[in-house]
Amino acid sequence: MCSFGDVAAVSDVVDMSLARMLFDEVSDLIIAPGFEPEALELLKTKRDGAYMVLAIDPAYEPADTEAREVFGFTMTQKRNTTRVTPELFRTAGAAGADADAGAEAAAPLPANVLETLIVATVALKYTQSNSVGIAYDGQVIGMGAGQQSRVHCTRLACGKADKWLLQQHPKTLALPIRDDLPKPEKANLVDYYLLWDELSEVEKRKLREGLTADPHPLTHEERADWVKRFDGICLSSDAFIPFPDNLDRAAKSNVQYVAQTGGSARDDVVSAAAAEYGMTMAHTGLRLFLH
Repeated sequence: MCSFGDVAAVSDVVDMSLARMLFDEVSDLIIAPGFEPEALELLKTKRDGAYMVLAIDPAYEPADTEAREVFGFTMTQKRNTTRVTPELFRTAGAAGADADAGAEAAAPLPANVLETLIVATVALKYTQSNSVGIAYDGQVIGMGAGQQSRVHCTRLACGKADKWLLQQHPKTLALPIRDDLPKPEKANLVDYYLLWDELSEVEKRKLREGLTADPHPLTHEERADWVKRFDGICLSSDAFIPFPDNLDRAAKSNVQYVAQTGGSARDDVVSAAAAEYGMTMAHTGLRLFLH
């Protein structure tokens, strides 16, 4: 969650375990289809009663047509009602087999990988294009959005994913952070530590001031070795992947499964890159541009 406020939106009834977690986090509001009575009472006391608790009707369906006015022009389009289902990822193979080309599909994806690809792709549906998502173990751990170039999205998403994974490194967990600091500042110090090579001298000084001992930054070898420990890292793109440079960057973050629209003029080159890296790639045939 964000260090200085966030919104929690969940698709199920909020229980006490979630309410307790949110109670201790810097959060502005929660929206959910329902709340257990004890959980609701606890959340009512957060921020001295100023915490917003909203209920949503899970049966609500918005209008089929969306409209937006920009500088006097009104643009309308049909709302994206496409459901992201397991069937979208059936044409998967080590080189990105394409059912339309008559390629023979590989063995079914592992259930946990299929779920993770679905989660990443659903997230892309509601993320500003261009967008690329990295997911692991059923959750999105890096999102690159709103860039003019898809490889820039990939770099952003992979950088965030690397940092998420490296937060669990033993050296990160052992970072000697001062006990008297508030939780948001502690979280920012972890960010500083993991971005050591990108820090200015002022930022490095701030990091040292928040610690009880000098930090020992992770080496490039330690970072690479740690990321390689995680199996089942997935990448999903909101449209086709036009160049293999996206996979070059993804491979550095140990991405093993890729979902993309397919249909690019360079599909063969991109598929060859996936095969070279040992990635399994699915062509969904689904474009999810959101502007």
